[in-house]
Amino acid sequence: MVRRGVTRVFLRSLLVLAGCAACSDTLDFGTNFPAVALNPGQFGFAITASDWTFDQSYPPAIATGSVQVGMGIVYSDGTGSVTITDGDNVVIFNQTLATNVASGTNVTVSGKAPFTVHIAASRYTGVVSLAVNGTPP
Repeated sequence: MVRRGVTRVFLRSLLVLAGCAACSDTLDFGTNFPAVALNPGQFGFAITASDWTFDQSYPPAIATGSVQVGMGIVYSDGTGSVTITDGDNVVIFNQTLATNVASGTNVTVSGKAPFTVHIAASRYTGVVSLAVNGTPP
């Protein structure tokens, strides 16, 4: 029963990412090449990775004080993390990209705009889907 809920969160994250990607000019697909969507009020990131090493920060244009974070992970090997900091450099979200089963996260966190999303990985193999959206005030 828990796996069905996790699968649902993962699929929702993918749908949010697909919605972001549909209206973005910064999209790139392929193994070890992340699909990234930076749109006003939205940020999307997805990758199918194989022995992938990465360290990148993104400044999504989210002006609200709260953000909804939807994330799905299917892990096979390596290490990684997703960290979101706010305008005061306070960590408001931190997720390790390592687990033995499919997992998902869907939370609303508060902070001060502007936000920074930092994604890091070392020899990571798996799938990551991340969607960050501003919530209405």
